[in-house]
Amino acid sequence: MRQPPLPISAREFLGLLERCNLPAGLLPARLAVATSGGPDSTCLLFLFREILRGKYESPLTRRFTDLYALSVNHKSQASSDINGKPKLTPSLAFYAFHILILDINWSLNNPKPSNRNFETVARRERYRLILDGLKQTDCSMVAFAHHQDDQIETSFLRIISGSGAAGAAGMRKLRRWGMGTRDAFYGMEGMNTLVLRPLLGVTKDRILATCDANNLEYVVDSTNFQPDLTPRNGLRALLRDLDKAPLSDRLSNAHTPLLKELSANVPAFHAYGIPLDANKEVLAQSVAKLSATRSSLETEAQCIYLTLLQSLPPPVGSCIFPISKLRTIQMQNPAVLAETISLVLRYLSPHPWGSPAAQSHRRSSSISRICATLLHNDNPFQKGLVARFCAGSGVDWYPVGLVEDANSGTTILTNRDKVHAWIRMQKGPIKYAWMASRRTPLLKDPADDLSINVTQALIKTRREDQVPALDVLFDNRFLVRFDFRKWDWMETIERDCKKVTIVPVTPLVWPQVVVMDGTHEPQAIHTAIELLEEEKMYRPMNQLDFSGKLYTSLMQEDVLHPGIQMKWIRPFGEADVGG
Repeated sequence: MRQPPLPISAREFLGLLERCNLPAGLLPARLAVATSGGPDSTCLLFLFREILRGKYESPLTRRFTDLYALSVNHKSQASSDINGKPKLTPSLAFYAFHILILDINWSLNNPKPSNRNFETVARRERYRLILDGLKQTDCSMVAFAHHQDDQIETSFLRIISGSGAAGAAGMRKLRRWGMGTRDAFYGMEGMNTLVLRPLLGVTKDRILATCDANNLEYVVDSTNFQPDLTPRNGLRALLRDLDKAPLSDRLSNAHTPLLKELSANVPAFHAYGIPLDANKEVLAQSVAKLSATRSSLETEAQCIYLTLLQSLPPPVGSCIFPISKLRTIQMQNPAVLAETISLVLRYLSPHPWGSPAAQSHRRSSSISRICATLLHNDNPFQKGLVARFCAGSGVDWYPVGLVEDANSGTTILTNRDKVHAWIRMQKGPIKYAWMASRRTPLLKDPADDLSINVTQALIKTRREDQVPALDVLFDNRFLVRFDFRKWDWMETIERDCKKVTIVPVTPLVWPQVVVMDGTHEPQAIHTAIELLEEEKMYRPMNQLDFSGKLYTSLMQEDVLHPGIQMKWIRPFGEADVGG
């Protein structure tokens, strides 16, 4: 006889939080919980309130003092009362220290979508408002109540959309919010925000048991039980009936679009070790195993990157992989190489960090193509071989030769003729490698013009906004900060009608701040680029020099302005946020 589900205790919840690998092992001082008034978010809010009450001592909660509930009002019949107000339960009002209601304002410019598209559009608006709410409450972390059933649904939906193993592993317990997408862009706010999902390993019935055991009131959104409304709802209905019959039985007679998609992707489910003839518990275990494997692969890929950063430090915004190293990784574990390539794309891409576009839309075929090309020949400079290619994410791959020079140390030869000349003159050994960097913009394409005239933004921010600095995101890869406290000649720029512009320079597309007055050549006033803190720990002070191109050592001949800071902002992995 099946035992009734146990409620989640505060002590168990602390254990769940500890397994999320929080930064420095601590919750922040202020934490927000995204709440809908439903059982999942009500349970999560209650559990956070329980540990705040201090029943159990834990180092994890040492700084944790404030709890916010962020509730989005969709102004739809399902989530609002007859007056259009969000449905707030007594439990929500009692367990949150602060409640912030965030209204979606449907208008002519932002029309309320039809029922068919409502969930997709509302989700985008909901995330935008939650990020606004985090800014209002000064919270840098938001917790969502996604649970084990949600995790299975996410894994299935990603597999039928063509995701690779990383996507099939589902949601992460902790991750950056990310920059979003071009349609829903969050920029640096998203990069500075963490998303926490401590209940991913908890079943829905245990969440309901927790609500019942503690007399928590919640609302039920009836739209969640309409299988034809969204693919996720349809999948939820299928998984709910697993006790009656396994999915494999229904796939043999697929008659709905969702069942047909599942049936067409049976080989992918098998490849990822997800048995479609199993019950929900086994499915959850299979997805959890995929998630653990993903974490292990990411850790190994991060170690490879940091090791190369120490031994072969490339210029900012690039990666260098000796072919011999690539072959070693491939022989030891091809999945590690694929994960490394995927993280390289996200690291270097000009697409928003964390977006599907920054990782070739997570298509395993694109990653496989890159790996195959990189490993095709030990000498990529041989005649007839691919000299340069791009397989997605706006990242170019091109062969280079690494040589040792008595005067300049390690030099990178990017030109085929220079490589052949080095070999012909027998100057010394040469090591072949592949280099990856942001695709060089096409000068003839206006869409590739990355120059940003910041003159008016500087004047407006300094005069009207009364803030100490202006931050400008350049190419989704660099943050350029203008600090007015150290900028003592803004009046000169206004008086002399000068323009302050951020322009791209070098084939690696670095930012450079220049001043132009229309009569003289642009004057560079700042060229120095800072690294992320985690890279400074590993990267030696000296940089590699290039031969025959406009690359320079970042540690020499830089122009510095005391009121300007330029920083690379894209992390390689998730290790810097706790895993």
